[in-house]
Amino acid sequence: MGLKLLDPEIAFVHGPLPKSTPFLRPFEILGISPMDTRKVRALLKKHDIGRLVVKKRGHPSDADTLRRALQSDCPGEGTLIVTRQGESHLALLVSEVTAKD
Repeated sequence: MGLKLLDPEIAFVHGPLPKSTPFLRPFEILGISPMDTRKVRALLKKHDIGRLVVKKRGHPSDADTLRRALQSDCPGEGTLIVTRQGESHLALLVSEVTAKD
């Protein structure tokens, strides 16, 4: 499939769009930011995202706490993946896509 782990201890993979499989939910990355509240808010504002679904792995805060800290009055909706990569944390603004058959 050509997919690689984002971090050896975290179950998020990245790479080319895979063929359809029940084991993966593919997302297109719309933007990436270090997991710094100000920088993530700027990324979300740039994409007009206010309401969030947060998916996270390897970050000490729970998803609901992150969602409340980052949501805004912007009209759009989006999905944010918060994860660890090595010693740092990343926020990835993503959109779910349909896998190839």
